[in-house]
Amino acid sequence: MKRILIYVATIFLVSTVTSCGSGKPGQETEELVSEIFINGDALAAPSFMAAAGEGLLVTNSYKCDTLLNYYDGNGKPAGTFLPKGEGDKEALWLSTVQYDSKTGDAYCSDIDKKVLFRISGIGKGESMVEREMSRPVSDGDTIENTGEFMKFKNFYLAYNASPAGMLSVYTPDGVLLGTRVPYPDKSLVDDGLTEWANIHLYQPSLSVNDRGDFGVVSFFSSGRIVLISDKDGRPDFKIIEGEAPNNIFLVESGADFVQGAFTKDSKTHSISSSAGMDHAYVLYSGLTDEVLKETDYCKETKLSASRDVKVYDREGEEVRKLRLDRWVHQIAVSSDEKWLYALTHTPEEGFIIVRYAL
Repeated sequence: MKRILIYVATIFLVSTVTSCGSGKPGQETEELVSEIFINGDALAAPSFMAAAGEGLLVTNSYKCDTLLNYYDGNGKPAGTFLPKGEGDKEALWLSTVQYDSKTGDAYCSDIDKKVLFRISGIGKGESMVEREMSRPVSDGDTIENTGEFMKFKNFYLAYNASPAGMLSVYTPDGVLLGTRVPYPDKSLVDDGLTEWANIHLYQPSLSVNDRGDFGVVSFFSSGRIVLISDKDGRPDFKIIEGEAPNNIFLVESGADFVQGAFTKDSKTHSISSSAGMDHAYVLYSGLTDEVLKETDYCKETKLSASRDVKVYDREGEEVRKLRLDRWVHQIAVSSDEKWLYALTHTPEEGFIIVRYAL
């Protein structure tokens, strides 16, 4: 494994931007106005989204019989995929969704089964489901693949919960090349944390654009952002350092178990993120858990939400600040970055998906 990691370091580059910054001096917040794209009666129990050409892919919660819906460019239902179940081509709990514009395929991660599904024929009236990538058998001290996958160019990236690094890199054949992007040092939070307890403070949101050449990983409890770009056909990682998880207290259970727990004063950072052609869109909160839970939206839905979106270019510079006219809890940007889709909820409309012209 050491030999593999040394080799990987020569082909997968990592650079660091020292801070998130606050955008260009004098940068003004842009106010955006929504229009309804998908009415509530056309939705089931929506969770995550990804733009698919002019349409939209929407995953459903595990409570539904079918876990993936496709909507056309007019917001009309145009296909349902991935029935819930234990079978080889059935899913249990989808955590990510992305679209490949070159092939017209959709990719969905199942974090219960730790498998990446590929669904071909999206938007063509028929589909074929294949298990594209399963968690490889590997050294448990080095790799702890959470089952959250992304397809990037000809590689597969998986979110990895271990001291070896945040992301595991696999070949198209599922061969592990190594791990990249180290976790921040636990001393930034609390020296009493174990390495594993520190790692579990980072809950990610992952997205790759439909060309597979730009992606973003953001975090609910940390201001860190990881941008993934294509460099000569290989993934290149850029780290935007931000605030560490704050106001953590330690929970001890037995002699060897220490866990970090959040408090009402712990800050919420990224709630959702999406990668477009050349920019990463991050739905950012900046509120403490106590303040966020007191918002009308959170009281009603029990979901974290925000109205503020930060936009970063491929170099990690914040280039735009967007203020939405609704509280939303999931976003997805179209590949051409003409539309920003958002999942929201109102007492009158239930769950709806709106969009904003960019």
